[in-house]
Amino acid sequence: MGSKADDRYQRGWEKLKEIDGEIGESVNESLEDIAPDFARLVIEFPFGDIYSRPGLDLKSREIAVVAALTALGNAVPQLKVHINGALNVG
Repeated sequence: MGSKADDRYQRGWEKLKEIDGEIGESVNESLEDIAPDFARLVIEFPFGDIYSRPGLDLKSREIAVVAALTALGNAVPQLKVHINGALNVG
């Protein structure tokens, strides 16, 4: 039986692929080269914990993220990834 951390990572990885597909995977792979612990955290926390919570559907979650990143005005690379994710989930 896997550990809770492994389950969290696996749940996050599946959610990332569901939302962002290959683009999300490539972003994470680029992080693994320079900051492997951060790359794992990006999978576990936002995707394994936040996006996997019951309540809002993925479409609503992505709309909220796109709105927040747009309001920040300084997160263009992240905004591009999340616009793609929003389009993927409807």
